[in-house]
Amino acid sequence: MKEMGFMPFSVVGVFLVVLVLGMAGHSAWARHQRATETIGGSEASELRKIMEEVQANLRSALKRSVQRALVDVCEGAQDFNDDERRTEIEIAAANNFSDEISALADAYSANDGRVRVEISAERPIVWISETENGFAVANGMMPRNSHLILKSLNNSLETECSLGLVRTFVDSRYFLLQDRMNDFIENKGTVNDVWGVMEYLRGWGEAWVGGHVHLDNKIDRALFQAAWSVHEYSSFGSCDYWGAALDLADAAKDVLAGKVVVSPIDGSDVAEMKKFVGGSLDEVAGAEKNLDNVLIVLREAGDALLENLPFENFRRILSDAAENIAGAILKIGKAEEKFSALLGYVLKKSDNDVMMYSIFDGLTGRLLDNDLPSPKEQVGWCVQGIRDALSEIENEIENLSGEAMECAENILGAIRGKIENLRATPVATGQVVLESYDEGSLEKTENLVPVYVTENSGKTISSVKNVFDGLAQNLDELLRLPEKMGIKENVEIPGLDGILREKLTADPLEINFDRENFYKILPPTPISENPGISVYHELDIENVKHERGDITGRLGLSEATPIPLPFLNITIYWGQWKTTVCLGDSVEEVLDFENPTALVQSNLGQIHGPLAYRWEIPDNKFGVEVVVLSLRPFRIG
Repeated sequence: MKEMGFMPFSVVGVFLVVLVLGMAGHSAWARHQRATETIGGSEASELRKIMEEVQANLRSALKRSVQRALVDVCEGAQDFNDDERRTEIEIAAANNFSDEISALADAYSANDGRVRVEISAERPIVWISETENGFAVANGMMPRNSHLILKSLNNSLETECSLGLVRTFVDSRYFLLQDRMNDFIENKGTVNDVWGVMEYLRGWGEAWVGGHVHLDNKIDRALFQAAWSVHEYSSFGSCDYWGAALDLADAAKDVLAGKVVVSPIDGSDVAEMKKFVGGSLDEVAGAEKNLDNVLIVLREAGDALLENLPFENFRRILSDAAENIAGAILKIGKAEEKFSALLGYVLKKSDNDVMMYSIFDGLTGRLLDNDLPSPKEQVGWCVQGIRDALSEIENEIENLSGEAMECAENILGAIRGKIENLRATPVATGQVVLESYDEGSLEKTENLVPVYVTENSGKTISSVKNVFDGLAQNLDELLRLPEKMGIKENVEIPGLDGILREKLTADPLEINFDRENFYKILPPTPISENPGISVYHELDIENVKHERGDITGRLGLSEATPIPLPFLNITIYWGQWKTTVCLGDSVEEVLDFENPTALVQSNLGQIHGPLAYRWEIPDNKFGVEVVVLSLRPFRIG
């Protein structure tokens, strides 16, 4: 029976079959679609990785190219100024980069069919710039129309991109090495200054301690090396302490260790000594004025006698004379006290000052000649003799006051004569011969030094004044000599701190191989961590010359030139010489110890090591002049 709206089971079955088949087909298509998308995505990701790898390889190639150029050009850094050197590095780096990218393209072509690097015939351009802490940044512009083409393995996916700017960090501090070397070369005159101080210290030490300054080429070479190292240290924060230690002699080590102290006469000490002498002279001048007053009073007393004035007037006039005599005695005593204070001052200073010790010996002993009394003896004899003479005159005046008037005129005349004798110009009772040299004629001369005061003669106001005047003159000369000859006080070696001193005075390493090549493999640890630069030098000291400048030296004698100061009773011994170091072609090299990243050639082949910045120094001369003043005789040679 048929009814409207009812579907037979057969039709329903067919419909269900079609629906199931459709769903199955759609599911299969969806699975296929997903598989296709997965394969495509995987290949694209792989191509992106390859692209990143190629770009990384290009950066590595640029870095190697620049580092090779740095190594090659810095081997002869002295051949260029800074701009020329950078241009030379960039040209060399561009050539290296051209070879590197060509080799890279060939390697990919031969080993990976997915990658094709197309490089045009033009050459790349490379330039470098400075970045923080003296490192370099390398920039490489690929040749125009250079492309990177990538294909998937099944050729279903292909991509192409242009190759342009490549930029990478170069971990070698080229710009730092360059700047530090420029500073070193521009200021290498500092070597002369430091070396001069070292030679000065050695000269003073040997003259005062041993009495013999050795003009020894070995020691001079060692001190020059040490001065060179001090300049390296100030420029680079380190020095070639292994190399310098090889040449340091024992005498040089004493200088560097601070065992030599220069102690020329201190200007302030001389000024203080002059104050004491000046004080004595003032007292003597006061005593002279007293005696002038006595002579005036004696004339007035004589006039009183002629005018037959009352005896009381005569006594009053003579009392003025007695007061002036007492004043003269007091002032002469004070002059001696101030001289004794001078001796005390010099003695106190002589405890740790060899110059002052020698001056004290001169003031109190007979250093120049046994027939020339010391200043202490002369002042003592004079003061005692003057005091005795004035006391005698004082007694005569007192006695004269009570004597008969008819005898007074003769007595006044005798007193006047005694006072005039005390004021008389001193007369030499003998002389001593002191040898010296004339700077103009370079001839040996004999200075005749008169002796005015002995134990038995010359005890006058004029004589003691002559002693003090002579002391003042000699002190002035003692003050002028160091300034005239450029003597330095309180000398210390500039730039030599405790760490550097320890490095230079340490026992040297036993190095029986090429130090320069060894440093490229194992450079010495820098003294200062900042900036962390190792240093190598090879100084070709061809010869050392010495030339004497003092008079006896110019005459060919080994003794220092004597300069006698007879009133101080001492002799200053003057030695002067110039030392010249003739430097042949030499090498100064700094290495970037903190960054052993450059590919360098060594005896072991190519290895990674620090970038070396090498500067060849042409022939050069360095010279220093040393002046030594000693109160002890010494030889030079």
